[in-house]
Amino acid sequence: MLNVLFVTTPIFILIAIGFLVVKRGILKPSEVPTLGRLVTMVLLPSLIFVSLSQRSFDEVMNGTYLLLYGIGSVGLFMGVLLYCHLKRGQPFVSSTLNALASTCSNSGYIGFPLVTALVGPTATVALALCMIIENAVIIPLALVLAETGQNRKGSVLMSVFKTLALLVKSPVSLSITAGLLASILEIQLPGPLLKAVQMTAGASGALALITIGGMLAGLSLSALKGSMAEILTPAVGKLVLHPLVMMILLLIFPDFDPQLQVAAVAMACSPMLSIYPILSAKYGYDGVAAATLLVGTIASFFTISFAFWLFGATGFLELGTEVFPDWLLGWPRLRGGDM
Repeated sequence: MLNVLFVTTPIFILIAIGFLVVKRGILKPSEVPTLGRLVTMVLLPSLIFVSLSQRSFDEVMNGTYLLLYGIGSVGLFMGVLLYCHLKRGQPFVSSTLNALASTCSNSGYIGFPLVTALVGPTATVALALCMIIENAVIIPLALVLAETGQNRKGSVLMSVFKTLALLVKSPVSLSITAGLLASILEIQLPGPLLKAVQMTAGASGALALITIGGMLAGLSLSALKGSMAEILTPAVGKLVLHPLVMMILLLIFPDFDPQLQVAAVAMACSPMLSIYPILSAKYGYDGVAAATLLVGTIASFFTISFAFWLFGATGFLELGTEVFPDWLLGWPRLRGGDM
């Protein structure tokens, strides 16, 4: 358990630093989005590009991982949507937003530093593959269904095109495309330029976590009253069901890179995406979404620590030991091997 805390505690210490920086007035809440833009528009794209471009295409484009993460996320999305709408009787729009929060991870700000601590450089491959699923499948699906639920029949198609255009033109998407092309064509950046990009990429993890802490400092728990069910459903879905679904699928899917297997579970353990309140604001659910993000991020410290203790991540951190314990899985093929 101490080894697990050794992995997770530094991540949340940096989040706490970001929280205190805003609460102490070192940064104003209005200044935090600037840090977020720096991370998402410069630092993370640099990290993704430099990592993907220096790997072979076959090593990067893992079809099994994409299929597993895609099926698991979409399947859980539909399950949460149907549960909230049919079982709990929530409006279709809020049910869709709950499904989005349950299946779309904060992969850039929390998932990536977490996976890096567990599997090292392989984390960037996992980050790129997860972002492909999130940006190309989950977010567009959620926004299309939300638009439909708002009875904006005439604007649904236009909304889809606008959303896809924004996602395709985002720096993260462009860096994934550029990195894959460089990998396919075996293009290498000149030494000084590569060093500059690597230095930029190296700052991404810490600044991303500090940014998420600053964002949390500006959120309010005032939306908790009368909304606990709407907050707890996506929180449980994201922090418990999402990683559990990935674990179950790992038992079914063909064997692949053990480090990417751990990365799939770790990414799914991350709380919901940081722009969840922004996406929800268009439909009038930004208050509940902000409270959900706050509760989910705080709770993720405990759920992530418990998950990696339960899934045997401590063993993975030791050379030559198993990724997942036999008492939990009993499947010898899910062994981490030597790092």
